[in-house]
Amino acid sequence: MILVTGATGHLGKLAIQFLLTKLPASELAALVRDPAKATDLQALGVELRAGDYFDYPSLVQAFAGIDTVLFVSSGSLENRVQQHTNAINAARESHVKHVVYTSMVNAAEDMKFLTGSDHYHTENYLKQSGLGYTILRNAFYHEALLGLLGGAASSGQWYYPGQGATLSPAARADLAEVLALVGLDPATHQGQTYNLTGTRAYTFPELATELSQAAGQPIAYVPISLEDFRSALLGAGVPAPFVPLVVSVAEAQQAGQMGLVDEALPRLLGRTPQPLVATLGPLLSA
Repeated sequence: MILVTGATGHLGKLAIQFLLTKLPASELAALVRDPAKATDLQALGVELRAGDYFDYPSLVQAFAGIDTVLFVSSGSLENRVQQHTNAINAARESHVKHVVYTSMVNAAEDMKFLTGSDHYHTENYLKQSGLGYTILRNAFYHEALLGLLGGAASSGQWYYPGQGATLSPAARADLAEVLALVGLDPATHQGQTYNLTGTRAYTFPELATELSQAAGQPIAYVPISLEDFRSALLGAGVPAPFVPLVVSVAEAQQAGQMGLVDEALPRLLGRTPQPLVATLGPLLSA
């Protein structure tokens, strides 16, 4: 039986939708903090199991009888490594056979993006746990680019500290499909770490060209400094504790830590990944 964590989030729900095309719903379970928010999954026949990364006993109970856990990393940044440690320990106590963990490209102790360290420590703990494992190092999502645009879609001016930076993003749906595919055949992927990136690395002027095509109107990239970006975020009302996290995304991009290109994504999908314009066109139109 396969269990998907983070099942009401974007990635987890997409993985479940793909799994339902390959398996009967009776072979799937979804970890949710609040079952009332997952009635759509329940209506499809997916078994709901209540659990929270902060609540270790709930995880042990939720993982009972599960063979493979598709472990979507926590969306809460509070004590994130401890949350992930709880999930891995619970999987081991519940005799789960294999854990597929969603990490990020270039996860490292000293990665510029502040969450990179959390993924690095989680990866290492999972490798030492004695569990069967596969690590999926996901690229920056196509969809997450919308969060970097500010008012560019309406003003036509994209102010961002991307000078010298590169980015190799991938569609969330493609990453969710690989998560599901690996979960369906974990033995083939035992002990593997895959870098799931886009098929090319874009500079930010090149991204602006792609975004212009997706939006159906010109969007010009305008470089700014990291300090100006930080000030703009504060001026836009972004809560001060979150500003360093957002700025660290740009710092990681400038350091080349989000521009890796690897062939694993198309190989595991067995097809060409979704182009950037195809993902963002409908979103920008909406």
